[in-house]
Amino acid sequence: RAEAPPAVVEVSEEEAAEIRAERERGEAAPSPPVATGGDPNAIWSEKDLEDTEEYVPDVRENKGKIGIRFTERPRAGVPVRDRGMRAPPFPKQQVKSDAPPMIAGDEPADEMDPVWLKDKADTLMSNGDYQGALNAYTEALKLALNARAFANRAVAQLYLGNFEQCLEDCNHAIRILDRKNQVPVGQIPGPQDPQDQHVRAVVEVRMGTAYLWLGAFGKAEAHFARALESEEGFDIDQRKAVKEDLARVQAAKAALVLKEKADSAAERVPVGSEREKEALEGALDLYSAAAETDSDCAVIYANRSFANLRAGRGEACLSDGEAALARLKEWPTARRAPKRPVLAARLDPPFLEDPTFKHPDQVKQGEVDWLMKHGGGEWKDLPSLPPEYEWVKDVAEKQDNAWIAIRKKMPKATIDAIRRATAKLQDVLYSRNPRHIRAHLEVAIDENKVGEGPCNTALRQSEEYAEKLEAHEKEREAEREEEEAEARRELEEFNLDDVVAAVRSGLGQAGFGHGHPVERTRRRLYVKVLLRCARAREALGDTEAAVAELRRVLRAEPENPEAKRRLASLTAPAPAAVPAAQASEPAAPAPLTQPPSSEQASRRPPAAAPPPGGGSDGGAGAGGAAQPSSARRSDGRGRGAEDDDADEDEAPED
Repeated sequence: RAEAPPAVVEVSEEEAAEIRAERERGEAAPSPPVATGGDPNAIWSEKDLEDTEEYVPDVRENKGKIGIRFTERPRAGVPVRDRGMRAPPFPKQQVKSDAPPMIAGDEPADEMDPVWLKDKADTLMSNGDYQGALNAYTEALKLALNARAFANRAVAQLYLGNFEQCLEDCNHAIRILDRKNQVPVGQIPGPQDPQDQHVRAVVEVRMGTAYLWLGAFGKAEAHFARALESEEGFDIDQRKAVKEDLARVQAAKAALVLKEKADSAAERVPVGSEREKEALEGALDLYSAAAETDSDCAVIYANRSFANLRAGRGEACLSDGEAALARLKEWPTARRAPKRPVLAARLDPPFLEDPTFKHPDQVKQGEVDWLMKHGGGEWKDLPSLPPEYEWVKDVAEKQDNAWIAIRKKMPKATIDAIRRATAKLQDVLYSRNPRHIRAHLEVAIDENKVGEGPCNTALRQSEEYAEKLEAHEKEREAEREEEEAEARRELEEFNLDDVVAAVRSGLGQAGFGHGHPVERTRRRLYVKVLLRCARAREALGDTEAAVAELRRVLRAEPENPEAKRRLASLTAPAPAAVPAAQASEPAAPAPLTQPPSSEQASRRPPAAAPPPGGGSDGGAGAGGAAQPSSARRSDGRGRGAEDDDADEDEAPED
């Protein structure tokens, strides 16, 4: 390989001077002739450089990491505004000004501003952080009491399952509105703010919802009806939705009366009595009437399935169970966080042009109502005028035949007729109903033709406003169709088993949490219905389907004792077959013993249940006399352990 170039050693000026002096004294050996092209003043010759080895340092013994210093950031991880090195960044949306902050309006928002806190809470609610929104609303209310903040905090309480606190916040909001609109003694009440009426109506609806989930249907009906009393509280679509909710509450209230009668008829008769069949038939009729009154109540179908199970009707029990599960899938719970409040688009009607009135500001400078004057002559000799002018006697002149051409004036009767027609058309515009507006426009056009109706400008304004309302209705209809399609897609993708499961994987629900009272009620009713379906399938001989239903129960409630006991019984291995030789041998006679005492009889294990479908009354496995004692309640009523109609009556979902 090629040799490395000779190394050059650097020396000081003193050392170089000594070397030159030694060479001059002849102490050093005579230098060889310099090669062609060499430097005659060089300190070292090429021969000297040939014997020099290149210096390479040894490897360091330190085997650890070598730290390399970079520019150190002051207080790393601390925002710039907190380092004290430079001024904090100024918000871009605010305008800088030399005026004081309160006057210029460029004071940055902080956590001591109740308006900022309320907006922050609204954002947290729309993002699904209900507890954070509740805390933000509470901090805002500590700084300033506001009806809207109380109304919005009531929504957070609803999503957290705090129904009593929700009602308390709604009452606070109504008290603030009442105090604001209180009329002093001796004064006439003025018009109320439409925004306050809207807040009051919304609060009444939220109170009705809270009472509905608490099971107080009478109070819920009263608050929904009170929300419809205010004319300015809701727009047309919102009022329609509230009326539909009120009708559903009234139907649920009427169905609850029939359901309670059916529950009482089924519970009064013990299992195995002579009147059981007749009582169950009456209870089933009442359940059917309740289902016709309110077809959306899952509790009615769940209780009717149990009545069919006791009556030995397995297929009817399964049908009612499937109907109950389908309605549990449509349980009225929130599946997403509430939307951020948005001001509704309100198309206010225009102010119609009135030809009988001219505002003083619209009068042109120097404009007069007369055109010309004429002195002398008779009326028939006067010159012709434009159609809007007419000749009249000029009373300001001394001559008797002095004339003046003035603008024509409508008679008072015509003016009153035009004003009445214009005011009537204006009132129709405030209805914001395009069909009513167009129907009245035809009447107004006929009045205009005879000179006693609204002017052409007013008719054109009304026509344009009707077109805007029709376009707005089409947009709202398209939005409603899109929302309904989205709701149908969500319902198709909704899996009830995953929602009620004890441990759910993936992202949590944006609506009600797993521990919400309404969700717990749905999960409890879901378990009851599946247990009854499993009993019915077992009675019908479909063991595999019964096992599948029990496994669904254990997925929702892993420690359910009834499901674990029934599943162990159904999945237990079959006993070994007895050989034929042993079976043919006669059994040894049992020794005669005394009858067992009552204590021994109580310790004796229960008798095995007959095969499904057996029994003289056809009620085995369905709550009849031949039902296993392990599936009965300890209170002697003979009802299944999984059945708790008393709890179902308290379910707030009715």
